[in-house]
Formats: sequence, C-alpha cells, structure tokens
Amino acid sequence: MIDRYPSDRGNVNGEANVMVVEGDGEMIVDADEISLTIGVVTEDQNVLSASEDNAIRSNKALNALMNAGIPSTQIETIVYNIQPIYDYQNGQSVFRGFRVEHLYKVKINDVKFAGFVYETAIKNGANITRDLTFEVTNPSRYYLNGLAKAYEDSVRKAMTLAHIMKVQLSPVPLKIVEVAARDVVPLYKTQMFQASAAPPIQPQKVVIRAKLKIWFCYF
Repeated sequence: MIDRYPSDRGNVNGEANVMVVEGDGEMIVDADEISLTIGVVTEDQNVLSASEDNAIRSNKALNALMNAGIPSTQIETIVYNIQPIYDYQNGQSVFRGFRVEHLYKVKINDVKFAGFVYETAIKNGANITRDLTFEVTNPSRYYLNGLAKAYEDSVRKAMTLAHIMKVQLSPVPLKIVEVAARDVVPLYKTQMFQASAAPPIQPQKVVIRAKLKIWFCYF
C-alpha cells in the first residue's frame, strides 16, 4: 500500500510520502515435543457397569504410562463423557445402553518415544486414540529468527517498489507493527483411529511464522 499523505504516518512532517509493506518470516524446525490423545471407551446396558469398567481400564493404562517414566504432570484428562446409545430401527430409536469415554492428553519430550507410549497404553486397556500433534518446547528462540526474516522480506518489498517508482527509500522505517502473535503450526495433524496396535511414529517438523507491517518513507 502506498500513501502520499497518510493520516497515520506518525511523526512524518512536510512532503514525505509513505509506503506500507507486510513481511513474512517462516522457520521450519524439528519437533522436540509431541502431544498424544489416548483413551478408553466402554459400553454396557448398565451405566454403573460401563463406568466401573472404564475406570478400571483407564487406571490401568494411566499407571502403565507413569511406570514407563511419564510424569503425572504430563498426563491430563481432557474428556470424560457418559451418554446413552440408541439404535434406529424402522424409524424408531431403541435404547441400547450407555457409552463412557475417558480421554487423556499425554505430552512427551522425545518424539521417538511416541510409538512406545501408544503401545504401552493399548496393551494396558486403552482402545481409542485421537489427535497427534507435533510441537516445539521453546518456540521463542525460533520466532525471533522468524521476525528477522519478516523484516528482511519487508525491506526487499519496499526496495523493489521504490526501484519501480524511481524514488529514494529511507533506510530507517517510520513504524514497525507486529501483525499477529507467534504462530506455531504443525506441518500436519494426524487423526488416529481405534486400533489394537500402535503405529510407528516418525519425527516431524513444525512451522513457526512471524508477520510484520512496516511503514517506509520515500522521497
């Protein structure tokens, strides 16, 4: 965007013109942390039986994970749900029983350990898995590099525009605004499915993005 007399040009006085450019910076780094969703689903015509069965299997899986070296602080319940189950026959809903779902989010600091975590949980009562998310423990240090890249991208755009317009660009920006907070995005998020064995989990990468909006004077 280019303004000849912008109303938001801060302390620019006189006849200076201002162009506004946006720069993007992106860092692709190896994930060093992974979050798994593992749980137990049980069904029974009696709600108490379904709940008790679920509690027994959930506690067994939870204890197995902690015995495998995962601290209890890295395991948290994210879903506990009890709901009736109905079958639809000849246009009528027929009560079939109750379903109890208990899901845990498990965070581990060694991505290569994920397959073992799945296997341990499944062998000890877990029968459903959901989200698998790759993350970075300390994204701030990478984000700073992303900001530097975003600034360089903005300067390149401004210099290109100045060259096309045959004008002189002031090397010092008038104003810099961080467009959005740090954005950390896995390259993909895997949806796991109900299974009797754990798949091998390969380390993945995450993308850390930064975006700047910069005002440059030109003459």
